[in-house]
Amino acid sequence: MTDQNEQMPGLILIAPAGAEPAVQSAKLESAFGGMTTGHGIDAVLIGAGMSETEALAAAADQVALVQGHGAAAIIVDHSRIAGRTGADGIHVGTGLADIKAATRTFKPDRIVGAGNLKTRHAAMEAGSENVDYVLFGQLRGDTHPEPHPKAVKLAQWWAELMQVPAVLVAGNSIATLDNLPRNIDFVALDRALWEYSGGPAAAIKKARSILSSVPEQAA
Repeated sequence: MTDQNEQMPGLILIAPAGAEPAVQSAKLESAFGGMTTGHGIDAVLIGAGMSETEALAAAADQVALVQGHGAAAIIVDHSRIAGRTGADGIHVGTGLADIKAATRTFKPDRIVGAGNLKTRHAAMEAGSENVDYVLFGQLRGDTHPEPHPKAVKLAQWWAELMQVPAVLVAGNSIATLDNLPRNIDFVALDRALWEYSGGPAAAIKKARSILSSVPEQAA
């Protein structure tokens, strides 16, 4: 992952949910549109909302799949899985103590991201721990077309003041991406991608088209 400042926001995918790892992996594969490079996907968060057993089953195929397409494979919360599968990093949404533990274990060789940050204070505490990004919004929480207004405000505040990249969880509609602040470093897509009528690859193309033209001072 790289800092997208002064460029269009980068794209992070939240890997599809579901009980069948093979089905999940096939959907994830389709998002890359058969491309090894040039697809515009920076990273994939694997195992969001899953038990350790479910996340391990998903990661068994998805880590290599994502890495084969040149994106970063990041495991959500389960540090043992991140270590066992050779993932590129860990996303921690379980509190400051676990963020500190992850940075000690995985830095500097792997990515450590922080999520589930509901206040400015929580974000600043996480950001002080040498994380690679802070994520605003809830994984699997895209229940409305627009991203959560509080998450948008926190992400915009953070991006205006801090050097650590900000990630914003989008709403469940690709069309609402044109309402996002331009200074967000990365946008995380879940249902907006997997439920898009034209399929995931078309959703990625549409998202990149919208984000490339988002006004810098959008509300």
